[in-house]
Amino acid sequence: MAYIIEVKIHATLIFLLLSLQIFCQENKDFVILTFIEEDKGGRHAASTHYWITKLDSVSAVDYKVPLFPTYLRTEYSNDCLKRCCEGEKIDLLTSTTRTEYNYPEKHIEQSENLLKLVNNNREFLQKVRITWGERKIKRLIKVYGTPIKGKFCECGIYGLSLRFADGKQKVLLPNGKYELIQGFWKSDLGKFIKFYDFSKVNPQNAL
Repeated sequence: MAYIIEVKIHATLIFLLLSLQIFCQENKDFVILTFIEEDKGGRHAASTHYWITKLDSVSAVDYKVPLFPTYLRTEYSNDCLKRCCEGEKIDLLTSTTRTEYNYPEKHIEQSENLLKLVNNNREFLQKVRITWGERKIKRLIKVYGTPIKGKFCECGIYGLSLRFADGKQKVLLPNGKYELIQGFWKSDLGKFIKFYDFSKVNPQNAL
């Protein structure tokens, strides 16, 4: 009987450890890309959109900087954050009976600190100019980058959220404390991202 109980305890501990490995996000290195769109002539107010890349997925050899939408303001619901951190697919734009916005104070504080960190330490990378239509409408997109270390929940998206993901199938949501990666832009990886061509990115991901 004692042997059976001991086996059950060990099995339970193993299950809990595996669950923590699945759902707990590790501290990783990222670059937050800030896209600021402005229409020439001031027809529309400038809009700001945030995207993110994981530095371990960037490759200068393959010339790739995989970008995914991220949201630094608490404009998504708290239940979306919970489900995303549990690895479930979410639709940021559709409300359900489970939708609620009562974030823990800790998450609000961390999100505000992250937004300040990104906006106060962003590095100008490049300008993208776009002209289209018979009226020759001109749009200027300024691209900035901020290298940070911290935790993000990563999950798949579906439904209306896909309209604002530039063809990407997942999103990363902040969920932790963050710090700036010092001296990043002087590194080879930093220089590669700084001169990467972002002109093909459709940055509009506003909720």
